[in-house]
Amino acid sequence: KISIDIFTRAVEHDRNIVICNTNINKKARKPWITLAKKHKMRIVCYDFCSTGDIKRRMQEPRGKTENEWKKVEHYFRTNYEKPTKQEGFNHIYALLRCNKNE
Repeated sequence: KISIDIFTRAVEHDRNIVICNTNINKKARKPWITLAKKHKMRIVCYDFCSTGDIKRRMQEPRGKTENEWKKVEHYFRTNYEKPTKQEGFNHIYALLRCNKNE
C-alpha cells in the first residue's frame, strides 16, 4: 500500500504515481484524488473491473485456493463502485466490461 509520505516524495521528484485497483469504491479513492488535486496532477483512471473469471485466477493462484478467490471476487463484486468523472478524474478508461449488460 502506498503511503502519503511516498506519494509526497514522488511528487517532489516529478514522478508519475499509480494507485492500485484495490481502491474499488468512491470512499477509498477520495483521499488519493484529493491529494492529486492538491498537487495539480492529472488524474487518470484505468478501470479493470473484474470479469469474475475464477478459472483465470486459478491459472496463477498465487497460493490461494479456488474458494479463497471466490471470496475475493465476491468482496470486489459487492463493494465495487464504477468510477465517475464527478469524483475528479480527468479521464476514465474502461479496460474490461464490468457485467454482461455493459
